[in-house]
Amino acid sequence: MKHLLLLFFIGFSYSVFAQTPKMKHKRLTAQLNLEEKRSDSLYEIHDQLMTETSDIRSNMMNRTIVQLEKKEKEINAKKLTITQSIDHLKLLGYNPDSIITKEQLSKFPLRSFREAKEFYMPLDIEEYEFENVSDRFFETGRNTKEDNELLTERIAAYKVEYPLNIQRTKNLEDYLVKLKEYEKQLDTTKEEYEIMGQVVSHLYWQLQSKLDSLKNNYRKSGPKGFPAAYAKVFPHAFDPPEIVKTMDQGEFEDKPKQVEVDAQKVEPVVYQVVEEQADFIGGMRALKQYLAKNMRFPEIAQELGISGKAYVKFVVTSTGEISKVQLIKGIADCPECGEEAVRLVKAMPLWKPAMNKGKAVDSWFTLPINFVVQ
Repeated sequence: MKHLLLLFFIGFSYSVFAQTPKMKHKRLTAQLNLEEKRSDSLYEIHDQLMTETSDIRSNMMNRTIVQLEKKEKEINAKKLTITQSIDHLKLLGYNPDSIITKEQLSKFPLRSFREAKEFYMPLDIEEYEFENVSDRFFETGRNTKEDNELLTERIAAYKVEYPLNIQRTKNLEDYLVKLKEYEKQLDTTKEEYEIMGQVVSHLYWQLQSKLDSLKNNYRKSGPKGFPAAYAKVFPHAFDPPEIVKTMDQGEFEDKPKQVEVDAQKVEPVVYQVVEEQADFIGGMRALKQYLAKNMRFPEIAQELGISGKAYVKFVVTSTGEISKVQLIKGIADCPECGEEAVRLVKAMPLWKPAMNKGKAVDSWFTLPINFVVQ
């Protein structure tokens, strides 16, 4: 009986250990395929979230924020003029309270749209960016035992990165929810700014109309008998009107010299805010395809497993050409990534130019370019 057990143990051990490397290789390969599929599925979800996030942020920074800043300046300038007009009317002995008071004007605060600083900063790579397992774990194909060690290492790397990528995807999802909420706040703020702009303009013209009426009466009946404040508020009321003459031939002995302007030295206006943004021909999908097809991933980034996002700002001219390309934020430890991002933009085909009032114009555009180690 002891001999039978010993023979069984020897035979079982031989069959197991004799087949272990090949069987293990098959098992590890199947396990690696599962890890890769699981990671790829998660990456698709993450990529969709990242695309949506980038589109919303790009629209916010290139369009909405710029429009709000411009409107804010206009409203503040009008409010300052209204304050001055109130002071002038009071100096002239007229009570402007029937139109507006300074206290009422102070109740028109502009909602801040710069409080959420996280939406103005580039995304934190460690917190949001998907980490792919480095390709350095490719098997050699020469030695099964060595390949098994590499496969085991690669599987272990996936097991480490997968839960981290789940958390990064969750972080990105949470960020996108807050981003969309902030986008709604910006839309509401835009509506408030439009309404406030109309109200402030109406008050401005009411006060200006009253000042113009007082000024015309001062011109007609003054200055004698009017308080000294009128001369202070309307210092040029009695200046002689400017005489505009037609410069017919022979009317003046010394005609003004014509100044020739070199058209090449006149820089065209480059718009920050446009009615219709410039666009890559074919849309965002075609732009992503162009970047994926033409990107020369820097070797140093591949070797060190560096991933990140570079931000490039450039002008799309009225003819669709790309100019004034500049890197505004690169990737830490990878200046080559920034250089490649600039090269990609400079090599782009013609774009569809921005439009203002039905006319093609030059405009600025900021583009995030993603570098992900495969």
